[in-house]
Amino acid sequence: MRVLRVLLAGLVALFVLLAVMFTAALVVFTGLVGAVGQLFRGNPSPARSRPFPSSSPPRWTDEIIDVEATKVTDKPVGR
Repeated sequence: MRVLRVLLAGLVALFVLLAVMFTAALVVFTGLVGAVGQLFRGNPSPARSRPFPSSSPPRWTDEIIDVEATKVTDKPVGR
């Protein structure tokens, strides 16, 4: 029975090892496909930050926000 348990543990470890190797190969393959794809795509054009440069700082208005609080009772309202 002990030999069967060790054999089963070895098979599980081998399966896990093969699964990790397959995943690593899949990641490498995906990276290679992406790298080759970028070779054929060419250089991207630089992104523009804004259509017009802002030389002046934003103007803040002196607005006042009126907040009103209403008192809420702790007792539940009867229905």
